[in-house]
Amino acid sequence: MNFFKRPFVAVLLSALIVLCSTLVSINVKLESKCDAVSDIFYEGVRISGVDYPAMAEPMKQLCALTDDVILIANNYGIDTGELSQRLDDLELAMQYSADDVNYIGSCYGAYFKALRTVENQLQSTGLSERHQAAMDAYSAQIEICSATIAQGAAGYNEKVRSFLKSYDKFPTSFWADVTGAWFPDYFNA
Repeated sequence: MNFFKRPFVAVLLSALIVLCSTLVSINVKLESKCDAVSDIFYEGVRISGVDYPAMAEPMKQLCALTDDVILIANNYGIDTGELSQRLDDLELAMQYSADDVNYIGSCYGAYFKALRTVENQLQSTGLSERHQAAMDAYSAQIEICSATIAQGAAGYNEKVRSFLKSYDKFPTSFWADVTGAWFPDYFNA
């Protein structure tokens, strides 16, 4: 016990405690600011009087209608394996990678390309009247959802740009590296 009563040890322990508490505080504050940017993906944002919608809800709507598109495509012998795989990737990314919007964006880009491929194949196939009416409705919904996602991505990317302009410089970037805090990344589809 006499070891801790020495002035040198007391000063060293005090400095270590202050350093550790400072690092924890920096980490908590940085991650809070990063989470606020990531939340825009789910909540949308208002920038300079313009409302940018959330991207998560239209993506979920696209995922839901894709199951119906796959069912119709299977009736006409169209290969939907790629679309099914990309749909699964996107749904898993949205479920388990909620803070990694860049990863969700890359999954969305691959998914949307596969969806458009199957949609184009269906539109060039002689569909029954019932399936044609359903595909027309699905195509309209796909256009609405993709436009909403593109608009939301513009607002999200603007907030990321603003965040990085403010925080991705010394000393904040140094402390982020030291504490393991992550900075949000752009939504690239």
